[in-house]
Amino acid sequence: MTNSTLIDNKIEEAYEIVRENAEKKKRQKQKRRFVQVGTAAAAIVVAIGFCGANPALAKELPLIGSVIERVQELLGFREIPAEEIVTLVPTEQGEYHTGGTEIQSPETSAEAAEPAQYQATDQGYTITLTDYYATNQAIFLGVKMESEEGFPEMSSDSDGKSQIMIATLEEYSFRSGDPVHGGRALCGQLVDEHTFLGLLRIDYKSIQTGDQGYYEEIPEEMTLQLEIPYFFLYPKGASEETVRGSWKFQELSIAQSDKKMQVTEINETNAAGFGLDRIEISPVELTVYDKYPEDHLVMTIVLDNDGRKLAYAGNNTNELAVSGYDLSEITVYLYDYDEYMEIKGLAYKDPQVFRDTLEKNALYRKQIFIE
Repeated sequence: MTNSTLIDNKIEEAYEIVRENAEKKKRQKQKRRFVQVGTAAAAIVVAIGFCGANPALAKELPLIGSVIERVQELLGFREIPAEEIVTLVPTEQGEYHTGGTEIQSPETSAEAAEPAQYQATDQGYTITLTDYYATNQAIFLGVKMESEEGFPEMSSDSDGKSQIMIATLEEYSFRSGDPVHGGRALCGQLVDEHTFLGLLRIDYKSIQTGDQGYYEEIPEEMTLQLEIPYFFLYPKGASEETVRGSWKFQELSIAQSDKKMQVTEINETNAAGFGLDRIEISPVELTVYDKYPEDHLVMTIVLDNDGRKLAYAGNNTNELAVSGYDLSEITVYLYDYDEYMEIKGLAYKDPQVFRDTLEKNALYRKQIFIE
């Protein structure tokens, strides 16, 4: 399938965010961008925000586990349940190396492991889908990328994390029509000159249906046919490099984990039209589905029971990390975007003043008790 202008546009959107955020500090927060789908505003998903600040990948710990287990700390989510990760590479073929230390695929049951590798090679690059974890919100794919000639020294953040921007064509069993054209970030790290390990996150909100807008619900079981027509490398101190080819993988069967999934229906708006539809919680993330007038741009802020602001860890500001927070009671605020840009630093400098300001000036406030 030939390259698409739509993919190019999504990649360019991602570039803009890379450029804007290149010199920001560890706790950077991504601006929320919107496009119109019909008459409704929807988030532009560029699958890049999750490369935020977290513990370094190369810390001194035993390097045993799947690619997802190895790189998950690049995410604010961090705690993907190991027992729910499905291995795609048989254990005897799933050995990875970093600095002379062997990283092996987890010892999973025969039922969990697929019989064949999900692997494709072109232009001197071999890409392997190693394992996955799926929730009611997103698919997390572990990816191993190998270069015959070797990767250039990659640009990275202060923790040594790098990313490769991947153009994707995605066909789903529940969706008809043209493939989804995605610009998705493979966030990870070079473990040696020839090997990059990373995690690719596919948010369900980014699976569009053309004139029908977005799917309200994604089935618990589905298949995914993934093709990569090209990707971008970010060499240190140089312009991005484009690698074009065709990496198409055998159809992948996906089953969502049902572990501790929870949906809390709110379905309310205030007199000004601001409110909440629902919140969804999985073991790794909390997603807020907000409501607001079409002529407004808002930020969604969530504080935990201790008044701590939940970190943005997904593709937009409505996808939040849950690791390390007390979620027995949360407070959700909708705040004017421009006004929020003026107070956002208070979240860490003076949390109490930040909370008082939210209470005073929020467009909408909702306290939610979570069982």
